[in-house]
Amino acid sequence: MKPIIVLAFLILFSGNVTPQNSNGNNALPKINSGNNPLFGDNIIINNVPGQDQNNIAICSAFNGWLYATYWYSNNTVPYLVLLKSIDKGKTWVKVYDDANGVNNHIMTKLTIVACGQDTSNLKVFIGGCVKYTIDGRCGGCIGRFNGVSGTLEDAIFNDLSSSVRDLAIAGDNIYPAINSNPFSIAVVYSKQVGNYDSVIVYTSNNGGMYLNSHYNLAASGNYISNVSISYGRSPSYPNGRYFISWEEKQNANSPCGHIYTSHSEPNFNSAFTAPIQLDNLNPSTTNKLNNPAISCQVNAADNDQANLTELVICEKYISTNNRSDLVGFNNKSAVTTSDFQYLAIDTSTNNKVQPDLCFNSFDSTFMLTYYDSTDIRLPFLTNNFNLSNPSLWNIVSNKYNTDDNLSAPHPKVILDFAEQSAAFTWIADQSGGKGAAMFDAQFNFPVGSQENEYNENLLITRIYPNPATTYLETEFYLKEKENVTASIITTLGQCVDVPVNLSYPEGLNKTKITISNFSQGVYLLNIRAERFCQTKRFQVLK
Repeated sequence: MKPIIVLAFLILFSGNVTPQNSNGNNALPKINSGNNPLFGDNIIINNVPGQDQNNIAICSAFNGWLYATYWYSNNTVPYLVLLKSIDKGKTWVKVYDDANGVNNHIMTKLTIVACGQDTSNLKVFIGGCVKYTIDGRCGGCIGRFNGVSGTLEDAIFNDLSSSVRDLAIAGDNIYPAINSNPFSIAVVYSKQVGNYDSVIVYTSNNGGMYLNSHYNLAASGNYISNVSISYGRSPSYPNGRYFISWEEKQNANSPCGHIYTSHSEPNFNSAFTAPIQLDNLNPSTTNKLNNPAISCQVNAADNDQANLTELVICEKYISTNNRSDLVGFNNKSAVTTSDFQYLAIDTSTNNKVQPDLCFNSFDSTFMLTYYDSTDIRLPFLTNNFNLSNPSLWNIVSNKYNTDDNLSAPHPKVILDFAEQSAAFTWIADQSGGKGAAMFDAQFNFPVGSQENEYNENLLITRIYPNPATTYLETEFYLKEKENVTASIITTLGQCVDVPVNLSYPEGLNKTKITISNFSQGVYLLNIRAERFCQTKRFQVLK
């Protein structure tokens, strides 16, 4: 075989292509999910019949541009694809699709993050593990792409030792860490080093131009895999820190093991705290966990402990009936203590696997998705960062997937920074056992309604003030006289008020809505004319 260094530079990060609209003439129609007013369209990100799409990952830029990456095999050669959407995921443009003839490899993991505060410094980082299928050797690398053009700029990380287990990356997004310029990123990966497995961390304080700090976080004679990483900060701890969790099993074939966590202290590029073993905190979970997903508070408000909340969700293996539950561990003073608390997610006997987790900086909630393989569904749940009832999660959607064509979806949830709500990707099954990369979002609305910035008959010009406290004013333009209804909807999909139901004339119209009795939080204002509707998001502060 060719050396893995050829693989690292050529397969993952070589060349690019002329941008193409991936939802062109061969795109399938959007499908109405019909199970929640905040969801609507299951969209095939890149409809290429016969292409087996794997390991979809997604991220959002500061301005709401979305990026998705997956891989497919062409005659045993893996190809990396990067797609971009500037219209909330409705259409996707393929900006990268390339490999260079190295046979008998697959990509076992993809991870993606976008960083930057304006388009001049917007970068997208894609990490991957690439495995040689004949003898199992695996390497890892990360490429830096221009966020505007999608052009590959550099391969900033390569571990060519052939023993990489897993890899994950994170960035500081809209709250840059102190002493970073213009932002920071962090890389964590697990690998075998001699007779030991290690957890290794690299950070960059220079916008991902290169990685300039390195830490050996943990080492063990056991098998370390499934690493997860999250950035965290709060007003009381504004420096910014990276929090990491990982799985340690007796060997590669063990179904479960231990879960550990650690974070950099006191800065994003500092050394890491002594690892904390989470599974020992509850007798029912000791040595029975795997596949951790970590997320941390990242916002402009302290939690009720004047600290920072960390949350780790894992699969709990139940050997007696060969299924998994989801459980978690939270710490509301994660910067200064090891005071983790155990929490449950779902007490049903369904098999629940493949959790993914992120934090909504705008309404201070944790957002969770996973695969319920018993009912063939992808739920979406939320919980406030104070976790006053940590085992009671809000069910935003029991099932945002339209079809039951799921076997190994590995769903991902992210925060869309422009819409201030959740977006999702997963892998659905196509005919012939091939995968299709799918997209849906909390701000998508069913077919039959429009949620565009402009349509023929209705245009919302603005809503103000936003955030608001006692009242909200909206201006909208009608091309002709129409009956107009305004509804206010919570992020859980509940209609809480219909303050407007009147006929308005052609031209610019204004209306004032009282919101003084509304609780603090994020809401949707849905304005519907006879044939069209639009939605705008606003926040209530008290």
